Amino acid sequence: MNNFIRIWQELDVDEIKKNLLIVGDLAADCGNCREIGLKYFEIEKCPSCGTIYKYVTFRADSVHSASFINKLRKLRQQNPNLIFVNYEDYKYSINKKAANNLF
Repeated sequence: MNNFIRIWQELDVDEIKKNLLIVGDLAADCGNCREIGLKYFEIEKCPSCGTIYKYVTFRADSVHSASFINKLRKLRQQNPNLIFVNYEDYKYSINKKAANNLF
């Protein structure tokens, strides 16, 4: 049985943001247009802006919990092309870019 292992890779945070599905406890948001209340197990693109999701991140779950791993497996089965992004890494990069743009 394969397991999920985090791998670090340099990526363009703007590219991620434009194609990101942000999953919360009950529903998801579109990273591009910020549409909320999306049923993340049922969609591959945003019903509002048409973004096709390439990346997905999870806001609330512990990365070591059984429910988190089950969500990962289910999403992987439904859309094997999704690239999973660590939420803390994503937010850090977004915030760092915003701070750099202030100066």
